[in-house]
Amino acid sequence: MNLSAGRLFVAINALVGLVVGASLLVVPSTILAILGIEVDPSGSALAQLYGAELVGFNVATWMYRHPPFVRPIVIGHVVNESLTATVLVLGAIGGLGNAFVWLFAVVAATFAIGFGWLAIQPSGASE
Repeated sequence: MNLSAGRLFVAINALVGLVVGASLLVVPSTILAILGIEVDPSGSALAQLYGAELVGFNVATWMYRHPPFVRPIVIGHVVNESLTATVLVLGAIGGLGNAFVWLFAVVAATFAIGFGWLAIQPSGASE
């Protein structure tokens, strides 16, 4: 992945995060139902909190989507996407949701790998 591809990757990640985050804020029960997860009002509120975090984090990502990438945002995404993929895989193994949970896990793992690549680039690419 060259730096142009890195910029596109970061922009795609920010857009995906913004769309998922906004969706969780506005229609949390619907998004979770697509994943095969039913929740009570408390679960919906927690999904909305996660949506708020996604929106905030990805607004910052969008603002810094051009090289040189800001290292704290890149490292933050490595941690966030890795933990997200792990939680989703463990949930899916435990019977949480449907096949879409696995799809979300693969997407998160892909983003974790991509941001991991950006994190190990020379300082001109990610500072």
